[in-house]
Amino acid sequence: MNIILLLIDGARVDMVQRLPVFRELINKGSFFNTMITYAPSTIASMYATFTGIYGNRNGVNNYWAVPNFKSEECKTLASYLKDAGYWTRGDTINRMACPKQGFEKLTVHNEFKDDVLKRHLKIISETAEMEKKQKAIFSFICIIHSFTHRQQ
Repeated sequence: MNIILLLIDGARVDMVQRLPVFRELINKGSFFNTMITYAPSTIASMYATFTGIYGNRNGVNNYWAVPNFKSEECKTLASYLKDAGYWTRGDTINRMACPKQGFEKLTVHNEFKDDVLKRHLKIISETAEMEKKQKAIFSFICIIHSFTHRQQ
């Protein structure tokens, strides 16, 4: 089973549901329209999501605490999946947004300079190519709300 985790950061659920590209994804996959986050910032929330451990335990309990991440003590979702034979690929909004451990390839995009739609379609194509060589794929793609605003 392949897993594509698409995080749309800072977007309202009603806006996401109106965009055709996301409506199609919602119809093909699982869509979680109500989420409760550990912290009010993307970074602390993503570290909690990827480790399954609150920030007061994994070291990332605020926006600037990434250097405190206890990588030796915290295994990530990408690490578990890599160990299970998944090819792991990620693309995120900045180097701090999620833990890098476990990703075979983790890149950072610039939401203001990159053609994010084209970039993410390329990543999905790259992932499909790897599927031919591997048993399973895990792709994490983080999109920030300003991209979704431009799609309206």
